[in-house]
Amino acid sequence: MTNIKWLPIGNKISYVKSYNKKTSIFIFDFENKKEKQIASNLSDFSSYTWAPNGKFVIYSVGKDNSADWKLRKIQGMEDRLPWYRYRSFLYKLDVASGVKQRLSYGTLSTDLADISSDGKHILFTSSQPDYSGYPYFKQNLYQMNVETFAVDTIWKDKLVSGQAQYSPDGTKLLVQGGPSCFCLLY
Repeated sequence: MTNIKWLPIGNKISYVKSYNKKTSIFIFDFENKKEKQIASNLSDFSSYTWAPNGKFVIYSVGKDNSADWKLRKIQGMEDRLPWYRYRSFLYKLDVASGVKQRLSYGTLSTDLADISSDGKHILFTSSQPDYSGYPYFKQNLYQMNVETFAVDTIWKDKLVSGQAQYSPDGTKLLVQGGPSCFCLLY
């Protein structure tokens, strides 16, 4: 049992159990002393975060596919590092129905930054190498409506990354980063 978390509502906890490289997510209700499985057989599971309304979970799945390749084209200097071909993607798990939906795709890893207090939006980031200048990568920050799957770009190709989170009412973003993070917001 790992990744134990309080649910945002009720007197409940959630946790993860893994067996034979497959992961399941469970809820334990302290009021009625019952365990309920909300997801099973998740491959390459990495982490999860509860929506503030408790209706869904955003979880991350990561996989390194480089072991499957017989011939490898080096994509850049970082491609020589063992972790470079690892990619992570975001999924939404509806707790009531058990429906899983993949939210992110592509060649870049995505990481969850925050979930809005009303549960309608998420913030997530992706980054890619850029050897033209220090710190040698660029970050993108996006907002996704998890009901319509519409995506808005908050910033693209920012040379110095920042961490973002929603205000409690969801109308503002708090961005943390060094001084260079705030030079050119576009």
